[in-house]
Amino acid sequence: MALRYGLTIHELMDFFSEEHKGFTEQEIQKAEQTIGVSLPVIYKDFLLKYGKDDINGGQNRILSPNRIFTSYFAIQELLDTALHQDFEKAIQKGTQQEEYAENPYFALWQLPKEQWNTITQNYVLIWCENQGIWYAGYWFQDLLEGKENPPIYMGMDDDIIEFKKTADNLEQFLTAMTLDAAYFYIDEFTNQRDIAAILSYANIDLEQLKASGEIGICLDTADGILYYLIQNTSQEFLIENTFQKLLCLRKKDMDEE
Repeated sequence: MALRYGLTIHELMDFFSEEHKGFTEQEIQKAEQTIGVSLPVIYKDFLLKYGKDDINGGQNRILSPNRIFTSYFAIQELLDTALHQDFEKAIQKGTQQEEYAENPYFALWQLPKEQWNTITQNYVLIWCENQGIWYAGYWFQDLLEGKENPPIYMGMDDDIIEFKKTADNLEQFLTAMTLDAAYFYIDEFTNQRDIAAILSYANIDLEQLKASGEIGICLDTADGILYYLIQNTSQEFLIENTFQKLLCLRKKDMDEE
């Protein structure tokens, strides 16, 4: 039995796929021109090496470069195509206060885009939940400042107005994403005695597993089993929040599918 702790995102991607497929530099450059800012090098490297890997669309999905967009773009499109007429009618009838007093989209509609930041920030959206309700991405300002590995934020309340930090960096986010994408192949344990027994049987050092952070990872290379220990995670958008749970993923189960 050979155990490897604290796998990098590159090692995780190798577990999920022996052959990798990525997007081209031209596709990524075109996306940057469209959104008006450069993506972090670390994310561009991921797209180049692994962007088309199946795991990226297993449950929720990484957006392909031609589908990356900003939250401001989406808001403007929504205002222009779906809400403008309703807002105009409400003003004509004098019912705007009654109908839209607490509506952030109505407030944005009345403001020049230069003042939208008084209500919501702009985000470059790179990930989407499978039903197209929740989006995640980078804060636009972080990219303007050229930050190398900034946090990832996720929309709240089924909208693109309010966002909350869901990961401190890209690797944290992608680690949670792979776990989320492999959900249907995973055995889940929350009983602490069961967790202790499984880790003991696999000769996994609990303290070494915890040292990886909120999502501890260990790979049994001999048996092809990937262990995730989720402990008091703040990434509740991608993983159902709990004090501690153990997830086991057998590579053979995925290969047989």
